[in-house]
Amino acid sequence: MRWWHFAKWRLLARHDGLPDFALYRQLLRQERMTRPQLDAIRLAKAQRLVEECLRNVPYFAGLLRAARITPERVRSPQDLEVLPLLDKPIIRAEKMRILNQAAPPWSYSPHTTGGSTGSPLDFYRAHEYVKLTTAANMRSFLRMSWRPGDTLVKFWAAHSTLEPPTGLVGRVRRAVRRWLEPPEILFNSYATSQHDMESWLEIMRARRPRFFYGYASNLVLFARLLAERGIRVDHVRGIASTALALFPSDRRLLQDVFPQARIIDVYGSREIPGIATECERGTMHINDDLVHVEYLPAPGDPGGYRLVVTALDNTVFPFIRYDIGDTGAPLSDPCPCGLPFSTMQWGFGKVLDSFVSPEGCIMTGGFFEDLMYGITGVHAYQFRQKTPTEILLYVVPTDTFGPAAAQHFAQVERQIHAGFSPRVHLRVESVPSIAPTPAGKHQFVVSEVRDAARTGELAPVARGAA
Repeated sequence: MRWWHFAKWRLLARHDGLPDFALYRQLLRQERMTRPQLDAIRLAKAQRLVEECLRNVPYFAGLLRAARITPERVRSPQDLEVLPLLDKPIIRAEKMRILNQAAPPWSYSPHTTGGSTGSPLDFYRAHEYVKLTTAANMRSFLRMSWRPGDTLVKFWAAHSTLEPPTGLVGRVRRAVRRWLEPPEILFNSYATSQHDMESWLEIMRARRPRFFYGYASNLVLFARLLAERGIRVDHVRGIASTALALFPSDRRLLQDVFPQARIIDVYGSREIPGIATECERGTMHINDDLVHVEYLPAPGDPGGYRLVVTALDNTVFPFIRYDIGDTGAPLSDPCPCGLPFSTMQWGFGKVLDSFVSPEGCIMTGGFFEDLMYGITGVHAYQFRQKTPTEILLYVVPTDTFGPAAAQHFAQVERQIHAGFSPRVHLRVESVPSIAPTPAGKHQFVVSEVRDAARTGELAPVARGAA
């Protein structure tokens, strides 16, 4: 029945103004281009972005004129790297001067981040840009074997529903739209208790979906519940994880529970969707036809890089040289998959999700996540660093919680002393639940010791598993 769902989706796309399949097919053609062809597209987009900013975006117009950058002088997106970095405080202060003054109000809508690592960020997103990034997501899902029309389970934040339509015409239109909607199942990331996830399990058994997409932390929580019950799911063929990188222990858990699934990381943000996607060989490929990525040295980390991203198609609310707050590294070896896109390693994590030791060293969150791999009797957990010498481990116990878990916690503390700092004390507390972030994500690692991470006054980095 895939063809029938595909046909209905095309009708819905036309009805709602979603990305038509001509745009989707164009993105597919671009990932089969040669590198020179791809560079030509990147150049044209960079020149258009500069031209639009000079004409209609006051904030960037001033920066471009000061740097004497014109469309004619741009030979590649790298020419934009002389501009100052864009960050969240600048966006908050210059929001209306970053908005394209020539964009009709009906052509864009307000958006906000969830504020996972601080206060939320408000910005605007053009409807045409949303179409492009939606089509880019569809292209990304192909790498886990998904095709348009396949049922997709989304582990995502559920928002309030619209008011029910009134009148006969309104009810008929709503019924038609629901009939056209693609076969999606939403697992609400705001409701992740054992009881909630048991209802997910019942839905999964009844519907037998083949593809999952959603927050890495929620996928891992669900997999942990299934592993606790000794359940393996063979009908799932693909899992696309996003929001946080899958650390090795996370991937092992998902592969154990869903042995037939192709697991991929999809990297993006609310501000700049569709930055990179893993290919079938497990290599992270940057979507060079959509973004330009830079690697700036991370303070105090001789081998690490902070990611700076430019959205090449966003001319209504441009993100040029946006300091996104993630870390990663470029890869020099080509991937044998044949994609023309550049490659990167993503997974060191959010800068502010790392812990700072009493000695001034940084340890990325993946180190702590790996310490909890294989534990039984725990539904959810969260490491929280309160001071340089104190780490709290909150755990939500299950019915099988017992002496084995206590032994595991003792081993966790020994590994923290050996791999992070012998001066750190671990305190374990049982709690009934752990609240998600405003975006609906579950954070496994939270640091309240952030001054050193912000100022860059750090000793050489203690690198975690990433």
